[in-house]
This record gives sequence, C-alpha cells and structure tokens, in this order.
Amino acid sequence: MKAVLSAVLSLCIFLAARAIARAQTPPPTVDGYITAAKVAAGTDWAGTFLRMCIPPPPGTGGPPPPSRTTPARETWYAEPAKVADNFYFVGTKIHSAWALVGNQGIIIIEALFDYAAPDEILGGLKKLGLDQNRVKYVILSHAHGDHDGGARMLQDTIPGVHLIYGAEDWDAIDKAPTHMGGKPKRDITGDDGMVVSVGDASVRIVTTPGHTPGTLSYLFEIRDHGKPLRVAYVGGTAVPFNADAQYYDRYIASAKKMSKAAADYGATVLLSNHTEFDSAFFKAHAADDRKNGEANPFDVGAGAVARYFTVVEDCAAADKLRAAAAAAPSRAQNGSEANKGSWEKVTVHGKSLEGNLEGDSPDRDVFVYLPPSYKTNPNRRYPVVYFLHGYAAHAETYWNSLSVPAAADADIANGSSHEMIIVLPDAFTVYSGSMFSNSPTTGDWETFVADDLIAYIDGHYRTIADRSARGLAGHSMGGYGTVRIGMKHPEAFSVLYAMSSCCLMNDPQRLLPGAAPTRQPPSGVLAKALSAQAAAWAPDPMNPPQFFDLPTKNGEIQPLIADKWVTNSPLVMVDQYVPNLKSYRAIAIDVGTQDPFLATNTQLDQAFTRLGVTHKFETYEGTHGNRITARFAAQVLPFFSENLAAAR
Repeated sequence: MKAVLSAVLSLCIFLAARAIARAQTPPPTVDGYITAAKVAAGTDWAGTFLRMCIPPPPGTGGPPPPSRTTPARETWYAEPAKVADNFYFVGTKIHSAWALVGNQGIIIIEALFDYAAPDEILGGLKKLGLDQNRVKYVILSHAHGDHDGGARMLQDTIPGVHLIYGAEDWDAIDKAPTHMGGKPKRDITGDDGMVVSVGDASVRIVTTPGHTPGTLSYLFEIRDHGKPLRVAYVGGTAVPFNADAQYYDRYIASAKKMSKAAADYGATVLLSNHTEFDSAFFKAHAADDRKNGEANPFDVGAGAVARYFTVVEDCAAADKLRAAAAAAPSRAQNGSEANKGSWEKVTVHGKSLEGNLEGDSPDRDVFVYLPPSYKTNPNRRYPVVYFLHGYAAHAETYWNSLSVPAAADADIANGSSHEMIIVLPDAFTVYSGSMFSNSPTTGDWETFVADDLIAYIDGHYRTIADRSARGLAGHSMGGYGTVRIGMKHPEAFSVLYAMSSCCLMNDPQRLLPGAAPTRQPPSGVLAKALSAQAAAWAPDPMNPPQFFDLPTKNGEIQPLIADKWVTNSPLVMVDQYVPNLKSYRAIAIDVGTQDPFLATNTQLDQAFTRLGVTHKFETYEGTHGNRITARFAAQVLPFFSENLAAAR
C-alpha cells in the first residue's frame, strides 16, 4: 500500500510540474520553444517533436515528388487491423488510412500512395470482412500524393463514392497539369463544421489551413467494446523549415483552433496520417491483439491530446524564429521601408448615427493602419483590431499618443505580433464623448461600432470577414465601450481587451451636492462628463434643447433617472450576458494600481470569475493613463495576435 501511495504521489508531482511548466509561457527564443516542446512531447509525441523541431538534412523532407520509383513492398505493406468496434486501420507502415463504419455505410479517411491503395485499402477491407461497395465517402486531409495518390483509383472503382477535399486543395488539383495516381474529378468541398454521416457514424470537419491551404482535420466518435471514444484527427502536421512568417502564423493559428476544438469535444484519442507522429502502425496492431478488458492504446487522455498541440505550436514557433534569422541578411539588403506598414484617415458614414438629437455628424473620422505586406501581397487577408478611445479626446489624439503605426511595425518586426489591420474611430461628440451607447440623443454607437464600421472596413479592405478575426479593445471610456459592446455583440468579435475601463458602476449621486460634506456642484469637464452620460443613458426627446434628463431636480435626486445610470453599469448588466461572454475566445482586463477605477475593474474580474467567464486580469504599477502607450505595444497587440485568426 505504501508503494502504491508513493507511486500515486510521484505521478501527481510529475503532472503538477508539467502543468506548471506549461502554464509559464516559453521564452520567445528557438531554444525556449524547443525545450517547452520537448517537455510537452514526453514519450507520447516524441516522433512529432523530432519531425517538427529538428531540421532534416538538406534536400530531404517536403511532399513527395510527382514521379518516383515504387519502393519494395516489404518496406511499406502492413496488415489491416481492427482498432475498435467500428474503426479499422487500413494504412501502411508509414502512412495511415482508416475505415469508420456506420450502419448506413463506410467512410474512408485518406487514400495513401497510388501504389499502396489497392492492397491496403481495398485489400484491407476485404481481409477485414468489409464490403468496399458500402464505402460512401473518402475524405482527403490534403492534396499530397502520399495521402491522396489512390483517390482517383477509389473514385473509379467504388460505385457512387464521393471524394471530399478542402476548397483550396481542390483548386490546386484542378490547376495542376498532372496529379499522382491521376487527377480525381472534382466532387464535394469540405467546409468548416460540415458533418459527414453514414448512419450512426459521422465525421465533423475542421478546416486547418497550414500544411496546405486546404488542409482538413476531423472530430469523430468511435466505439471500443461498447465504450465511446472521441477522436481528434490532425490532417497536416509537418512544416517546412524555411517558410515565411505568414506560413507559420497561419499554421499556428490552425493548431490553436484544432486544439480548442479537440478540448471542447472532449477528445482523448489523437490521430494523424503519418505513423511516426502517433505510432499508429504499432498501436493499431496492439489494439487488435489485446485481451478483453485491456485499454485501447490510442486512448491517451485529454491531457496528452492537449500536449500534442503544445508540441506542434511550440515547434512551429521555433521554426518561425529560425527561418526569420536565416532570412535576415536578405531582408536587411532590401531596406527598412519594406518592413513598415502604412496608415490612412478615412470618413465612415454611420447610418445608425443619423438623426441624433444633439446634432453630431454621422460621418466619422476613422484611422486605419495597414501592415507591411498589405501593399505587396494583394491576395492576403488580415484580422482586424478595433480600438475605442477615451473620453474628452479625439481618435487622432490616441492614434498619436499610442504611436499606433510605429508600435505595430515594431511588434511585427520583433515577432511579438503578427500582421493585423488596426482601426480607430472618432467618437468625440458635443459633450466630448459618446459613451459608446445607444441613445436617440447621441445616436446608436453600439450599432455603429458592431455593424456600420465593420461593414465599411470589410467592404474597403482585405479583411478576414469573420468574428474569429476581429478583436475589440479600448481605454477608459473606450474600455467601457469594449465591455458594453462586447457583452451585447459576440457575433461581431471574438477577442476583447479592456484597458482601465471607466463607468463600470455608475452612481450619479456621488457627483451631486450633498453626497459628501464638502462636495460642490460639478463644473468644467466633470459637468460635461455628466452631460455626456445623461445624453447616452437618460435621453429625453421631449426635453429640448439638450434632449436628456439629469438625475436631480431642484436639488433632489430623481430616482428613476438616477437608476438609468445604474442600469447602464456593466457590473449590473454582466449577469444578463453570461452566454455571450463565454462565447469569446479570449478576454483581458487590465488596470493600474493607482487608477481611480481599480476597485470597479477588480469587481468586474470577480464577477467574471463568479460567473465562470474565462478571462485574464492584470494589475500593474501605474495610473489611469501613464502606461497605456507601452502596454498597447507590449500587451494589447500581442494578446490579439495570439488569439485572433492569423492573416492568410
């Protein structure tokens, strides 16, 4: 018993140490990423680590050439194996292919080399007692000949079978003069979220561009001795060691996407199409040969599945740095201007702002930063960060104080951020700020940001027009706008960053005479701020000329009006929007320790924690505004870079 307890304690310490090691971000160096990847790999993913992190000798690696000599059969042929009740291995010693069996047909995953597919797939099905004529679909992860060389043969041999590729890989096949094994006839395009079913067995497609532009990965469930096992299947793992930054950014973004999908799905099995990555050849036959009651060797657990994605993400990050260092001399010869983005000031008409009672123009100045490759790569599309400025300032003030173009250029150059478009709209009004709220007096600023502005940017620039590639951030009043709009419009954005948010808990009584023994009536900027809040939160079209109500009358609090301030407080609103907030990929809140809004930002952190909303909360030594320029470059842009879909 003592030995058992000791072993359990050792295992807990090992797992805790591994979790702690992963919780710490690897140092952003080649050695740092490789060390972290090696720890994550352990013994489960050693082959993945070696293939991804260690460059091969010159002249090796990459997809197979279009023509080659067929290798000796004994070097690749493998007997088929029954892996689970309805799941079979029909691959070679080197490349995997699978058969998923349902009560209404069979799905084949991968088509191997053309020379291997007849014996391994068709011959394997026969040996396993499966009828090839029941195959309804062949899903191809990507258009490389070691995985789809047999596609045309299967298409010609099996009556009524359908081939499924990603759209970009179908395009590549169509444009190529030849294709290994013969060009398959274009059939079904695999889209993100598509479910392919054969009765009680189905595969959900996850698009993961990177290995190729049209790479497909999958989620599906198998039955093992009656027990359901959930599988995450990665369609493309290996990367070149000399690609550009955009390639690695896209690959890493897809790895993160699939990692989250696998975790959300509860996958405990990780499969790929190269047996070196998951030991599929050996595990398949071990699964087939096991005795009753023995666990399936593929069932490694959710933790191990997550570690696989840590390996590929960290190795790809190391490969990116290594490739950038190798290319640095040639970039230097091209001059620094090639590494600088551009910016422009445009006017965006806000339909949602038309007819506002305080007479502000619905045509708003908007500053737009375009990253370095925007002009040179006309086919590339980019994620977008929308930044909302603070009260009593114009967009131009923030644009200059944050040094937006210089900060973005520097982050891209040093690798802390990938390329993004940055948009900063002007919300200065008659009373010095819109509060980013919806009011007939100020106009509907929520809709302007979440609809009108996005529509204009998507319509005039090469954006990735999807919430997964849009982030919303802001400071002070803009931080309030980020939280408010973010809670209400998860369909528009997937990542939020609120800096030193004001107005999280609004009590107008604190601004009024008599609220404290020495309190004087508000004046100057404070009076104007009270008017801005009244215009946003207590509009009154029947009360010209200001068209709003103040929370006092004749020195007395008007409870109904005062309550409007309270109900526009995110700390009051937050409980109503929990599902919306939980749909975000990432949320960050920060505030200085000398900021007057420290307490309410801390309360928002506590509310999110209480409600189970995943987020990052950080305090730092600083006031309300003395650190935001540095933090915009060092924290905000890298946060969006890490969590938004990468340029593609």
